[in-house]
Amino acid sequence: MNFDPLDPQAYGFGFDFTPAPPPCDPRAERRQLGRLALAVAAIPVISTLAQLVISLVLVLAFPNGVQLPDWFSLVVGSGCMYLIAMPVSYLIFRTCRADAIRPQKLGVLGLLAALAVSVAMTLAGNLIGILVNLILTLFTGISADNPVADTAEANPMWAIVLFMVILAPILEELFFRKLVIDRLHRYGDIPAILVSGVLFGLIHGNFSQFFYAALLGVVFGMIYCRTGRLRYTIFLHMFINFFGSVYVLLMQERLGPLDDLLVITPEYIAEHLSGFLMMFGLYGMYGIAFIACIPSAIWLIRSYRPQKGTVLLRAADRRQAILCNPAVWLLAAVLLLNFALFLS
Repeated sequence: MNFDPLDPQAYGFGFDFTPAPPPCDPRAERRQLGRLALAVAAIPVISTLAQLVISLVLVLAFPNGVQLPDWFSLVVGSGCMYLIAMPVSYLIFRTCRADAIRPQKLGVLGLLAALAVSVAMTLAGNLIGILVNLILTLFTGISADNPVADTAEANPMWAIVLFMVILAPILEELFFRKLVIDRLHRYGDIPAILVSGVLFGLIHGNFSQFFYAALLGVVFGMIYCRTGRLRYTIFLHMFINFFGSVYVLLMQERLGPLDDLLVITPEYIAEHLSGFLMMFGLYGMYGIAFIACIPSAIWLIRSYRPQKGTVLLRAADRRQAILCNPAVWLLAAVLLLNFALFLS
């Protein structure tokens, strides 16, 4: 063990001369969290309102109805979120104090470990989402579709690549990692990671995506807090979205109508060999990720030291800042309404 002459415990003393967190104003922290909650709530609210306005304009302009292309809904929905809601949300985010994280490299092994954990969390979250939807269907009779699958099947490839593989990972990582975590980092890495992950899951507004999005949000949040670089989480996000949309669609096209077959013959396999190879490759990746996820998670956790917060709030002040904050309750109401609208 190395001897540190500046460490009082090296001489057998139990004193801790680590500087205590500076005194904070509970009311200022309440305002900080309130503005952060409003910034997140603005995304679904403004996006929904903008889509309603566009729908109203179309109804007034074409009272007899109009035939729109399949990609129109995706373009309008994404445009309202990315071009209207997120810029407004960003203006609110800018009123909150941000503490940047010092950039560090992750390395190739670290990125591969994060990739294995991300793929495994996607699988686990998908299975949980399917189970929850089945339970809801049994008790309520409401059948919940998977919006990712529906969107991917109903839109051309260029729209899927542009909006689901490129724009969504970049902008969602910017907001839910950079903007949210930088503003919660002062309370400690663990709260910032957990809140960012849960918000990322809730903002999707449905149980099919909530569980895997929340789990991925926690993984991405830890990677961001460890490295301070968005490029790692954007890459991971793009990888997951690509294989969940583009790759699966291409694979299904090359596999042909498997659901209509009673028996898969060798002749059929030879005719659709590229599709079966893609399917084996996908399941192989899932298998490798499943095997490697636990040691990868252990390695990532052991090599990461979460930073403590620079702001210390008493329990009573935390309750005032969170539970007695109207903006926090407004955000909760907006997110619950978002779920209710999807199920209706």
